Amino acid sequence: MVPAGGCSRSVRMDQDCGRSVALVGTKFTIRARGRQDNCSSFRSQPIVASFFLQNPIETRAPSTGAADTSRTAATRTLGVFALLLVYLALWTVTGRYWGLQHDAQAYAAQALAKIDPGTLAGDLFLRFQSQDDFTLFPYLYARVIVRLGLDHAAALTTLLLFVAWLTVAWHLARTLLGAKRAWLSVGLLLTIPGWYGSGMVFRTAEPFLSARPAAEVACLASLVLLVKGRRVGAAALVVLAAALHPIMAFPAALAFAAFCAPWQESRRFWPLATVAFALSCIAGSFLLGGDTALMPDDWLEMTRSRSSFLFPRYWLTSDWQINVLPLLSVLLSAQYLDGWARKLATAAFWIGACGLALAVFADMALPLKLLLQGQPWRWLWLGCVIALILLPATLVAAWQRAPSGRVVALIMGTAWVMAHWSSADAVPPIGASGLLVCAAVLIWLYSGHLRPQVVRVMTAGAATGLALAMLGLVLSAVAIVRGRFDFGTDPIWVQVVADVLTMPAASTAIAGAAWWLTIHSWRPARGAIVGICGGLLATSAAPGAAATWLTKSFSFPERTAFAAWRTLIPAEAEVFWHDGLQETWFLLDRRSYLTISQLGGIVFSEELAHEARRRAEILTPLLPVGYWFIEPSVSGAKPRRLTTGRLMQICRPGGPDFVVDEKNLGSQVADAEWPTRAKYRYLYDCRATTADHVAAH
Repeated sequence: MVPAGGCSRSVRMDQDCGRSVALVGTKFTIRARGRQDNCSSFRSQPIVASFFLQNPIETRAPSTGAADTSRTAATRTLGVFALLLVYLALWTVTGRYWGLQHDAQAYAAQALAKIDPGTLAGDLFLRFQSQDDFTLFPYLYARVIVRLGLDHAAALTTLLLFVAWLTVAWHLARTLLGAKRAWLSVGLLLTIPGWYGSGMVFRTAEPFLSARPAAEVACLASLVLLVKGRRVGAAALVVLAAALHPIMAFPAALAFAAFCAPWQESRRFWPLATVAFALSCIAGSFLLGGDTALMPDDWLEMTRSRSSFLFPRYWLTSDWQINVLPLLSVLLSAQYLDGWARKLATAAFWIGACGLALAVFADMALPLKLLLQGQPWRWLWLGCVIALILLPATLVAAWQRAPSGRVVALIMGTAWVMAHWSSADAVPPIGASGLLVCAAVLIWLYSGHLRPQVVRVMTAGAATGLALAMLGLVLSAVAIVRGRFDFGTDPIWVQVVADVLTMPAASTAIAGAAWWLTIHSWRPARGAIVGICGGLLATSAAPGAAATWLTKSFSFPERTAFAAWRTLIPAEAEVFWHDGLQETWFLLDRRSYLTISQLGGIVFSEELAHEARRRAEILTPLLPVGYWFIEPSVSGAKPRRLTTGRLMQICRPGGPDFVVDEKNLGSQVADAEWPTRAKYRYLYDCRATTADHVAAH
């Protein structure tokens, strides 16, 4: 018997009753079309429907022989292998290692400070409260450095984390969508950079070493276990992620807590929970902040200047586009998908929207210290990953919801094609892609009120827009190829391909075509061609890619060049090398007096802000104070030429102990050929300079 108001489980149908119900061993198929609930359109065929509902049919296909099974498994393996060759080629061309750049140098300094606390632990970057107080990552990283050395430790750990990141993302996609679509989702994650926030400062699966990718791996793994019903394991991974990077772990923790709530199936749960949590965050910032809940004006101004990306008021149109696009994409995924895919999309949307709203509130309304330090806009990272994982399934599901769903699918596709490579990201207020995805949301909202004639016109317009976007992509690729000239170490044709693939839409198109030919519709000849092309590109690009991973910038030969300097400079001395932070930390093993990068944690410490300003005022003979805080008024400022008089001015109490510069004043205590041949850096001892100045007076 069939339960009232529902379909028999033996007749598998989706929520719109749009799937085929086939009779095994017959040559006909009955399709129930329409969007009526409770399978009303299927039941509208009284004779046939009553037959199926009163006589459930087993729809399982007859079992095949062992030979057919092994042949299918072998074919599937060959398809996956060919696709992986293409993905490897795309990665070797577009996903090269950044080395000890960006925040990688900060985490390296934290780890080195754990190995030898007597020197770097007193550096300006670490002396005051910093992120180092809230993560276990430097302790783990330090152990690897001791065994492998700094360069190899950073490269190997980055590579392992990237492989783990893609593996866990594939498991999550497979759990939500199935194995076939999971491979396509991995291709999107590999080719579309997951930027979030402002200024292209942060992205998912970063190509350098920091605690963020490690925390992302733990968070995504926790979601996999949560979907599978293993809550204890999921909770443990959330705790691990929090121990590695609390800010990155926060959205996963919120999702875990929400899915454990007994009433989370209610339609009102997420809106009410979001509002309640946002209000509790604001109230908690007041209660925990005490008398200093609001960030003082002077500290706030220095933080706004140095780290403007923390404040949405300074975000550019392109910044809003890269945040709005995935946020609204997961909103649409929540409407067109079902099951856990819908649940995770819903969670990603409301958590990301909550974080963005709190960030705007802390910036525009009340500068609450804890909210600014918590950087809730970073919760958007989870939505970036979920959006790309669910994008293929969302486009297919929307397309099947004809006729208005096809308009949504076409517009969403156009928005993602235009993202990251088109100058249309400057279209106010949220970029062309942001406006397009907003239009897709509006069409979904009013899909039931659109006349068929209007929908047909909109479909034609959306298809034309997508075609024009693809044409623009092709023309851009042609322009790149025609205007290319040789520079670099890769073969010229690899350089041309790399330049074209820097447009994410181009690399995504290649990944999608490879998936279609190898996974979706495998044919041996086509699969072989795809695999050969991927293997050829990967082999040709491998030497250049490997060079980025194997480069040793701070190993024994480089350190030997500065051995005499380390002997001259006491362990607790402060060295001013205005563009040589890495050299000071990793070659001299000494504290840096002041660089822009050392102020990356200014939002976490008022003492750091004031000490940095004091040091900047001492260095005014060489650079204006605003230079160190990236003030627009001194944008592009360069250091004044070092002279004996200026050296004496900065070599005063509270100033640096040693100064490194490219100018030869004749009073240096040491010199070294750096950073290239025939170029030198000179070391000046401020103690001797100060003594000479006192003796002269």
